[in-house]
Amino acid sequence: MCILFVHVDPDPKEGQYRLVVATNRDEYYRRPAKSAYKDEETNIIGGVDMQEGREGGMWLGFRTKGIEEGKEKKHCVAILLNLAGEALENSHGRGFIVKDYLLSSMKPPDYIKEIEKDHNYSGYTFVAVELRFVRIIKITYFQQKLASPCVFNVFQ
Repeated sequence: MCILFVHVDPDPKEGQYRLVVATNRDEYYRRPAKSAYKDEETNIIGGVDMQEGREGGMWLGFRTKGIEEGKEKKHCVAILLNLAGEALENSHGRGFIVKDYLLSSMKPPDYIKEIEKDHNYSGYTFVAVELRFVRIIKITYFQQKLASPCVFNVFQ
Protein backbone atom coordinates (compact mmCIF):
# COMPACT_ATOMS: atom_id res chain seq x y z
CA MET A 1 0.00 0.00 0.00
CA CYS A 2 1.27 3.48 -0.85
CA ILE A 3 1.13 6.05 1.93
CA LEU A 4 1.43 9.83 1.63
CA PHE A 5 1.73 12.39 4.41
CA VAL A 6 1.68 16.10 3.54
CA HIS A 7 2.12 18.80 6.18
CA VAL A 8 1.79 22.45 5.16
CA ASP A 9 2.40 25.63 7.12
CA PRO A 10 1.80 28.86 5.16
CA ASP A 11 3.79 30.94 7.68
CA PRO A 12 6.43 28.81 9.42
CA LYS A 13 8.53 30.18 12.23
CA GLU A 14 12.28 30.41 11.77
CA GLY A 15 13.79 26.95 11.46
CA GLN A 16 10.47 25.33 10.51
CA TYR A 17 9.22 24.23 7.09
CA ARG A 18 6.37 25.30 4.79
CA LEU A 19 6.08 21.81 3.38
CA VAL A 20 6.94 18.33 4.62
CA VAL A 21 6.26 15.33 2.39
CA ALA A 22 6.74 11.75 3.57
CA THR A 23 5.78 8.86 1.33
CA ASN A 24 6.55 5.28 0.55
CA ARG A 25 6.23 3.60 -2.78
CA ASP A 26 4.57 0.20 -2.77
CA GLU A 27 6.72 -1.22 -5.51
CA TYR A 28 9.28 -3.91 -6.03
CA TYR A 29 12.54 -2.93 -4.37
CA ARG A 30 14.51 -4.26 -7.30
CA ARG A 31 12.70 -2.10 -9.85
CA PRO A 32 15.45 -0.15 -11.61
CA ALA A 33 15.43 3.58 -10.88
CA LYS A 34 17.79 6.54 -10.74
CA SER A 35 18.10 8.20 -7.34
CA ALA A 36 16.73 11.71 -6.94
CA TYR A 37 18.73 14.37 -8.75
CA LYS A 38 18.18 17.71 -10.51
CA ASP A 39 17.75 17.38 -14.26
CA GLU A 40 19.54 20.45 -15.65
CA GLU A 41 17.44 20.42 -18.83
CA THR A 42 14.00 20.38 -17.15
CA ASN A 43 14.90 21.70 -13.66
CA ILE A 44 12.89 18.85 -12.14
CA ILE A 45 14.20 17.24 -8.97
CA GLY A 46 13.21 13.61 -8.43
CA GLY A 47 14.07 10.00 -9.02
CA VAL A 48 13.49 8.46 -12.43
CA ASP A 49 11.93 5.11 -13.31
CA MET A 50 14.25 2.95 -15.40
CA GLN A 51 11.90 -0.04 -15.76
CA GLU A 52 12.03 -1.29 -19.33
CA GLY A 53 9.17 0.29 -21.27
CA ARG A 54 8.58 2.91 -18.54
CA GLU A 55 11.92 4.74 -18.64
CA GLY A 56 11.79 8.42 -17.73
CA GLY A 57 8.66 8.48 -15.57
CA MET A 58 8.63 9.46 -11.91
CA TRP A 59 6.46 9.00 -8.84
CA LEU A 60 7.50 12.17 -6.98
CA GLY A 61 8.98 15.33 -8.43
CA PHE A 62 9.61 18.99 -7.62
CA ARG A 63 10.00 22.00 -9.88
CA THR A 64 9.82 25.77 -9.52
CA LYS A 65 7.68 27.22 -12.27
CA GLY A 66 8.60 30.70 -13.45
CA ILE A 67 6.63 33.85 -14.05
CA GLU A 68 3.73 33.16 -16.40
CA GLU A 69 1.32 35.80 -17.63
CA GLY A 70 2.66 38.31 -15.10
CA LYS A 71 2.11 35.93 -12.15
CA GLU A 72 4.80 35.10 -9.64
CA LYS A 73 6.80 31.90 -9.33
CA LYS A 74 5.43 28.87 -7.55
CA HIS A 75 7.04 25.73 -6.19
CA CYS A 76 5.27 22.59 -7.41
CA VAL A 77 5.44 19.09 -5.98
CA ALA A 78 3.66 16.21 -7.71
CA ILE A 79 3.14 12.75 -6.27
CA LEU A 80 1.60 9.65 -7.81
CA LEU A 81 0.33 6.70 -5.76
CA ASN A 82 -0.87 3.28 -6.90
CA LEU A 83 -4.48 2.23 -6.49
CA ALA A 84 -4.96 -1.42 -5.69
CA GLY A 85 -6.58 -3.43 -8.42
CA GLU A 86 -5.91 -5.06 -11.70
CA ALA A 87 -3.49 -3.41 -14.07
CA LEU A 88 -4.89 -2.51 -17.48
CA GLU A 89 -3.35 -4.28 -20.44
CA ASN A 90 -1.27 -2.06 -22.74
CA SER A 91 -1.70 0.89 -20.39
CA HIS A 92 0.47 4.00 -20.46
CA GLY A 93 3.16 4.41 -17.82
CA ARG A 94 1.67 6.46 -14.97
CA GLY A 95 5.03 7.98 -14.04
CA PHE A 96 4.72 10.44 -16.92
CA ILE A 97 1.67 11.97 -15.23
CA VAL A 98 4.00 13.57 -12.66
CA LYS A 99 6.71 14.60 -15.11
CA ASP A 100 4.33 16.02 -17.70
CA TYR A 101 2.42 18.01 -15.06
CA LEU A 102 5.66 19.55 -13.75
CA LEU A 103 6.64 20.54 -17.30
CA SER A 104 3.22 21.96 -18.13
CA SER A 105 1.87 25.43 -17.42
CA MET A 106 -1.59 24.02 -16.66
CA LYS A 107 -3.30 24.24 -13.28
CA PRO A 108 -3.69 20.78 -11.70
CA PRO A 109 -7.50 20.46 -12.22
CA ASP A 110 -7.12 21.38 -15.91
CA TYR A 111 -4.20 19.00 -16.32
CA ILE A 112 -6.19 16.16 -14.73
CA LYS A 113 -9.12 16.77 -17.09
CA GLU A 114 -6.72 16.59 -20.02
CA ILE A 115 -5.09 13.29 -19.03
CA GLU A 116 -8.40 11.70 -18.06
CA LYS A 117 -9.52 12.00 -21.69
CA ASP A 118 -7.12 9.14 -22.37
CA HIS A 119 -8.27 6.73 -19.61
CA ASN A 120 -5.52 4.30 -20.51
CA TYR A 121 -3.83 4.19 -17.10
CA SER A 122 -3.98 1.57 -14.38
CA GLY A 123 -5.39 2.91 -11.10
CA TYR A 124 -3.68 5.91 -9.50
CA THR A 125 -4.02 8.82 -7.12
CA PHE A 126 -2.40 12.12 -8.15
CA VAL A 127 -1.54 14.86 -5.66
CA ALA A 128 -0.15 18.27 -6.63
CA VAL A 129 1.03 20.85 -4.10
CA GLU A 130 1.65 24.45 -5.20
CA LEU A 131 3.43 26.86 -2.88
CA ARG A 132 3.40 30.51 -3.83
CA PHE A 133 5.52 33.19 -2.27
CA VAL A 134 2.50 35.05 -0.87
CA ARG A 135 1.70 32.44 1.79
CA ILE A 136 -0.82 30.58 -0.34
CA ILE A 137 -0.63 26.82 -0.58
CA LYS A 138 -2.92 24.89 -2.93
CA ILE A 139 -3.30 21.12 -2.77
CA THR A 140 -5.08 19.22 -5.54
CA TYR A 141 -6.05 15.60 -4.92
CA PHE A 142 -7.40 13.35 -7.64
CA GLN A 143 -8.23 9.69 -7.41
CA GLN A 144 -9.06 8.04 -10.68
CA LYS A 145 -12.40 6.75 -9.38
CA LEU A 146 -13.62 10.22 -8.28
CA ALA A 147 -15.79 12.35 -10.54
CA SER A 148 -13.59 15.45 -10.26
CA PRO A 149 -10.46 16.68 -8.47
CA CYS A 150 -10.62 18.01 -4.90
CA VAL A 151 -8.77 21.31 -4.40
CA PHE A 152 -7.75 22.48 -0.94
CA ASN A 153 -6.53 26.05 -0.42
CA VAL A 154 -4.41 26.88 2.62
CA PHE A 155 -4.05 30.60 3.37
CA GLN A 156 -2.28 32.59 6.05
